[in-house]
Amino acid sequence: MEAGASLPTPLPSSNSPEPTTQKGIVEQLLDRKLSEGDFWYVVVAEWLEHLKKYLGIATTRKYYQNKTASPPGPIYTRRDYAHTVDFLHEDAWRMLVSWYGLAEGHKPM
Repeated sequence: MEAGASLPTPLPSSNSPEPTTQKGIVEQLLDRKLSEGDFWYVVVAEWLEHLKKYLGIATTRKYYQNKTASPPGPIYTRRDYAHTVDFLHEDAWRMLVSWYGLAEGHKPM
């Protein structure tokens, strides 16, 4: 790959589990605590809250409680107006990227 060339954007999988199955997996992964030596990735909170709404996972963030329950689409890691980000454990990140893909132009952070 040439210097300065970007990596291909991962595309969502067509064989993602049903939302009820995803919910159980995601809830367990979101419960992970920050631990020294683990790898964590940044995701815009709005995307993660949209996912939670879609999967029926409770949120404490009032601003996001009115999100629609539609699939959230590809993951985005930055927004010009985003002030809030969340951290995902590497295991959660890899699984969600395999299910939803990464929005074009967004990079793992």
